[in-house]
Amino acid sequence: MSDVHKIQSKSGVVIRVYKDVLTFGANKPILYIGVVVNMAGKSKRFTYVLLPVIILIVVVALLGIYAYSRISKPSYDFNDNLDVTVLSVNDEDVTFRELGYYIVYVEKTFDQMARSYNPDNPADFWKTHFSAGVNSTFTDDYAKSLVRELYIYDYIMEKEAGTRGVALTDAEKSAAVKSGEEEYAKISEKGKTALGITNELVVAYFLRRKLVEKYVNQAAEEIKNNGFQGDVSAQLNYNGEFYLNQIKSRYQVKYDQKQWDNMPMGKITIN
Repeated sequence: MSDVHKIQSKSGVVIRVYKDVLTFGANKPILYIGVVVNMAGKSKRFTYVLLPVIILIVVVALLGIYAYSRISKPSYDFNDNLDVTVLSVNDEDVTFRELGYYIVYVEKTFDQMARSYNPDNPADFWKTHFSAGVNSTFTDDYAKSLVRELYIYDYIMEKEAGTRGVALTDAEKSAAVKSGEEEYAKISEKGKTALGITNELVVAYFLRRKLVEKYVNQAAEEIKNNGFQGDVSAQLNYNGEFYLNQIKSRYQVKYDQKQWDNMPMGKITIN
C-alpha cells in the first residue's frame, strides 16, 4: 500500500485513502484505489479497481461527446452555400453556382456508370472505390475533384486562348449558344433548384468549351510542328503531362477543402 492520505471528520470518523498496483494474468499491473473507514473503532476496507474503470468511463464519455456533436451540429445545406467562394484561380474567386453545369455534367456521366453498376440501387456506386492509378479514391471524391479540374482547365485554356488571339467566329458562337440553350432545357428541375443554375450560365459554359476546343486544336498543331512526339491531344487534356507541367503550373490554384468535403456529390441533380 502506498500514498496513504488520512482524513478525520469532526464526528470522529477516520478515512484513509491509499493507492497501489495489483497484478493479474501475465503480471499485468492494474492501478486500484482503496478506502479504509474507521468508525467507532471498527475498520472496513473498500477496494476499487481504478484503471479499467477510468478507461471505460473515458471511452463512453468520448462516444457520448461525438454522438452529441453529430446530433447538435447543424446539417450542411448545399443550396445555402452556392455563392460561397470554393475555388480561386489567380485570385479570381469561383462559387458552386458558377460551377453549376460542371456539376451537372459530372453527375450525369457518373450516374450512367452507376446505373450499369447497380440498376436497382445506383447510389451504391458513389461509395465504391474508383481506380485512378496512384490517385485512387472513393467515387464521390473523385467526381468532386473532376468538377474542380475540368473547370480549372477550361478557365486556364480560355485565358491562354485570349493571350494568343484565338476567338470564336459568329457562326461558332451561335452554335454554342444553341447547344447551351438546348442543354439547359434538359436539366431537371431538381438540378436547376439545387444549383441555382440559369440559361446564361449554361450558355457561358458552352461558349467557353467551344473556345477551348478551338484553341487546343491550334495548339496541338503548333506543338507537332515543333517536333513534339506522342499523342498531342492527350498531352493537352486536363490531365495531360504537357498541360500540367507547361501550362497549369504557371497559374495559382486554391480551393476550400471544407466546402468540397461537405458537397453532396451524387445527390445534387440526380435522384
